[in-house]
Amino acid sequence: MFKSNAYSLLEFIVTLMILTTTVAMAVPIFENTILNSRRLTLVNEMVSAIHYGKSEAIKRQLEIVLCGTDDGLGCNHDENWSRGWMVFSNVGGEQPPEIDTEDEVLSFRQLDGQNYVNSNRNSYVFRVVRRRSTNGTVVFCDRRGPESAKAVIVSPTGRPRVSTTYASGEALEC
Repeated sequence: MFKSNAYSLLEFIVTLMILTTTVAMAVPIFENTILNSRRLTLVNEMVSAIHYGKSEAIKRQLEIVLCGTDDGLGCNHDENWSRGWMVFSNVGGEQPPEIDTEDEVLSFRQLDGQNYVNSNRNSYVFRVVRRRSTNGTVVFCDRRGPESAKAVIVSPTGRPRVSTTYASGEALEC
C-alpha cells in the first residue's frame, strides 16, 4: 500500500473549522479587553487630574479648576466631557470659571470621542486646605453601556475614588 506524507482534504477542513471556531470565540474576549483597558486608562487619567488639581491648589494657594473642554482654550460649561478636560489656575476666582490672561493652563487631555464621559458638574474647583472643594461624579461609558461603566466620585475635600455605582448606590447611567 502507498503511504502519503500529505494531509487529506477532510483533515484540512476539520482543522480549518477548529481554527475558525477558536478565533470566533477569542475576538470578542480580546475586544472586551481592549475596551476595558481604554476605559481604565481614562479613569486613571481623571483621578490623576483631580490629584494634580488639588495639589496645585495647595501649592499655589489659589483656586484650581478642572472642567470639560473641546480645545483646551476654555471650559465648555456643560456636563458632556467626551471631547476632553483641562486643569487651569483660576487666579481671579471667576464663577463660572473662565480662562483669562492671568490664568495658566496646567494640563489638557483631548479625547477622540469614542467614550462617553459625563459629569454632574460643569467644573470642579479645588481650593486650599481649609476650604471646601466641589464634589460630584464623572461617569465613563463606552459602547457596551451602563453595565461596564465606571465613575470617579469626587468628595467635598477633593479626594477621588473609583466606583461602579453613584455615591447614593444607584446604578450608573450612560
